[in-house]
Amino acid sequence: MRTEEEILKERLRYLREAKRIGENEHSFYCNKYLKCFRNDILPTEFQALADISESQLQSHIDRIERDLEDARANEFRIE
Repeated sequence: MRTEEEILKERLRYLREAKRIGENEHSFYCNKYLKCFRNDILPTEFQALADISESQLQSHIDRIERDLEDARANEFRIE
């Protein structure tokens, strides 16, 4: 069974990856290989994140980072 910290780390990893993909999205449209590669980078449950604006993604990243700090201090639970 995965701990709350492991779950949050995974979410944070894919949020950051989605943000990076979003920042480079303009170059994907000219290259079909890169556009398909986007779907291989992110698991299915996180693929929609690449379509969210950069500012919204950053707010999610900030929130997960705070939750991760709380999890490390044993003050956070995922139910």
